[in-house]
Amino acid sequence: MLSPELDHVFVISRVLGEAVAEKSKAKLECSNVEVTLSSPGEEARRFEFDGSIASGEESSSQHDVFRQAVRPMLLATLEGTCCTVASFGAGSTYTMVGTDSDPGLVPRTCCELFSVLSAPTALQRHVRVEVSYLELLRGGALRCLLYEEEPGCGSVPPGPTQGLHLREHPGLGPWVHGLRRADITDFDEAYRWIRVGNQAQSSLPSSTSSGHAVARIFTLRLTQTRLREDGGCDELVSKLDLVDLGDFPRWGSSTGSSPDHVRLEQIVDQLSSAGTDKAKLARKRGWVAFEDSPVTWLLRDALGGTPNAVFLAALSPSDDPHALRRTCEVAQKLR
Repeated sequence: MLSPELDHVFVISRVLGEAVAEKSKAKLECSNVEVTLSSPGEEARRFEFDGSIASGEESSSQHDVFRQAVRPMLLATLEGTCCTVASFGAGSTYTMVGTDSDPGLVPRTCCELFSVLSAPTALQRHVRVEVSYLELLRGGALRCLLYEEEPGCGSVPPGPTQGLHLREHPGLGPWVHGLRRADITDFDEAYRWIRVGNQAQSSLPSSTSSGHAVARIFTLRLTQTRLREDGGCDELVSKLDLVDLGDFPRWGSSTGSSPDHVRLEQIVDQLSSAGTDKAKLARKRGWVAFEDSPVTWLLRDALGGTPNAVFLAALSPSDDPHALRRTCEVAQKLR
């Protein structure tokens, strides 16, 4: 059983599908902290992670990934800590979104949140839950995915990319001013908004460079009012970002790749070169220019500064062996 630590970047591998299958171009074998990648004509390579949600040649289920990697971050968020769970690799979107029959980490997290909040021990606090769903496009544009026509309220003004600006929030760090945040009171409401956001994703044009998504971020923002023994109350604000980075290791090294993908990989390289002092060095102004790209700015606290983050390398043996190797290399640098 994995146990992600706070104030730490915890990097975990998960394998989707059969690790060894008839159509697989590569073979993956997992131990507690290692993944061995074998492909035709190449020497096997071992990559070290903080943990692996698989064993031997078996794949990992969505349930296992949530229970071991995400639930600890959700519980920490309920205690007032801002956390991030990000996935990347060929199986990144499936990991985060999943399917109707096998939900991903986003719906599972919302379901678990309201399960915890409905427990008798939660009666001493009032929790306001807000969700937002943001898409970062190539070229730096931001797009709100919580965008629909609401019965009785007219339609949301057109142009979901308009009026969104990156800002610094005094308590929550990087912030998108103007982004729609929906109040939710139960899982059904949360799931409705998840579906709205997922449908908005599929409507993006894919034939133009401006339509390519760099990342999608689903955020749970919790505002808790807790009663004190003296009769007063305290307010606690925290958030959990669930981030789909797609297959950025593949695009970051390809010809014609997005500047955002390139910048993300450059920052991973910079932080890797800092070794164990990366958090300390990342806080120094000018050492790492997170603000050079929207995606790195929004992931600033997860990548450096005050990291409370889990990065999931979603590995699929049916993927191109070179892309698989790149994903493992990037994951190893994040540690």
